[in-house]
Amino acid sequence: MGSAHCIGLLTGTFARPARRRFVAMAALGVAAASTLIPAATAGATGGAVTTLISVSRSGGGGNGASVPVAVTPDGRYVLFNSSASNLVAGDTNGNADVFVRNVVSGRTHRVDLGPNRRQANASAVGTAISANGRYVVFTSTASNLTRRPDTNHVSDVFLRDRKTGRTRRVSIPNGGGQFATASLGGVVSDDGRWVAFTHVVNGDVWHTDLRDRQRHTTHPIDSGPQADNQPVGLSSDGRYILMLFEDHHGTPFEYRLRDHLASREQKVPMPPNDVTVSGAVMTPDARYVAFSAFNANSTGDDALRWRRGTKASTLIHGNNANRYDTAGISSDGRYFVYSSDDPTLVGGDTNGRFDVFRDDLIGAGTIRASLSASGTQLPKGGFEEAAGTELQPIQGNLVTADGSIAVFVTSSPAVPADTNTTEDVYIRGPL
Repeated sequence: MGSAHCIGLLTGTFARPARRRFVAMAALGVAAASTLIPAATAGATGGAVTTLISVSRSGGGGNGASVPVAVTPDGRYVLFNSSASNLVAGDTNGNADVFVRNVVSGRTHRVDLGPNRRQANASAVGTAISANGRYVVFTSTASNLTRRPDTNHVSDVFLRDRKTGRTRRVSIPNGGGQFATASLGGVVSDDGRWVAFTHVVNGDVWHTDLRDRQRHTTHPIDSGPQADNQPVGLSSDGRYILMLFEDHHGTPFEYRLRDHLASREQKVPMPPNDVTVSGAVMTPDARYVAFSAFNANSTGDDALRWRRGTKASTLIHGNNANRYDTAGISSDGRYFVYSSDDPTLVGGDTNGRFDVFRDDLIGAGTIRASLSASGTQLPKGGFEEAAGTELQPIQGNLVTADGSIAVFVTSSPAVPADTNTTEDVYIRGPL
């Protein structure tokens, strides 16, 4: 495709740039998410609790790597991808699958299923979950997920309605049929009506398509004759689309916010020293965009926040050689979650790894969110990709709407029951 930053599909999953990049869309503000942490996992001191999400049926870690995708606004559901086969009963397809964990009930459900709960015949990658946990968007090359024939032999984007138990292909041309070329990624509005996804026109041209499930239409989001773009966020009402953009001729990547109802588009501004972007999140009303950008002067990644309608972005962290990779923002824009290798953010950070942190942008300071159940730092940090596997972190909200719960991934045993040596997904809160 046009660049290594463009999401590609390899063996049913996404190839991504080295180490990062969680690209997240923040969710709706609701009641405090901390109230949904299971009482059985509460810490003795009543403080923050670390909970294993990619938990096997026997209560330990899964027998394969897992990576997080998103947490719903209230913290009840966590969407993640995993190559483990012991998270649910009957997982015998030998492929990476998409799962939703109900933190309250303690139950895990597999999402990438076809009619009569048929297993996918190829790997799948989840990319988004609706605010109430009902709708999940995922990508797969599987051909047996829908009632209608899937014979294009390329990756498609699907939407699973967890209430009705039906999976539908949403990457379809206007008027019906199926695309001859790949589609992938995908973000969804809260009501499941709008799904924005990437359609690969050819090997060097890719753009955002928007599916209206109510009117059964699909239209490209035009950003110019040479515009390569992909969606990384969608507002709760489906009106605003945050897109990663380039012209596929070697220009730096940038973010643009598109109001598709008014046909207006705004470029997310970067400071002069920041030359290309690398990860973004958006509040549900599209009022704030938090993002990371490479600083050519310091060779690190800056973290910034932009308010829609303004002409400049505000620096949160940066102007040094460390990286601050955006992972989440609360619904009011107050709390910012990110991964970083900066050892000076909190005291006692001596593991030399990337950890997940939460900033209170009003002024209450920085908290390290990726800690063990006993509150100690993790030897391997809290932000790991599944090295040597086909799994990589995918876009999704990694903080709850009120900023009280954050998601992280590590191969360190963050709880005593996790005795495997591979990456597992955790949540920690209330922070």
